[in-house]
Amino acid sequence: MTIGGSGKIGMTLKQRWDARWRTLGATKKPATTFDELVAAYSESVRIYHTLKHLEDCFSHFDSAKRLARYPAEIEVAIWFHDAIQDTATSVDGYIATPCGGVAWLVPFDSTDEDYG
Repeated sequence: MTIGGSGKIGMTLKQRWDARWRTLGATKKPATTFDELVAAYSESVRIYHTLKHLEDCFSHFDSAKRLARYPAEIEVAIWFHDAIQDTATSVDGYIATPCGGVAWLVPFDSTDEDYG
């Protein structure tokens, strides 16, 4: 899969996506969620919050994740942190709620009920 004109970035993101859900013990994941996120970060109206921005976020996170108590959960948050952008109804182009990714996460199932 080529994303943003670079097969390397696309494969890196897809591999990271799949590995993260395995780490969290997800028994099901919708096949379309990764594609929906890629589409969101690839919207033509985006200037900064693109797939490149996502890749940069992961690069920074990778250098510090050893300090995190729950690195897998933080990585999932990175995936969704700028996914929803609505330039028609908000001042800065982003919806006001930080829960925009919840609809994508609901179908996921984990065999591990206790992350703590």
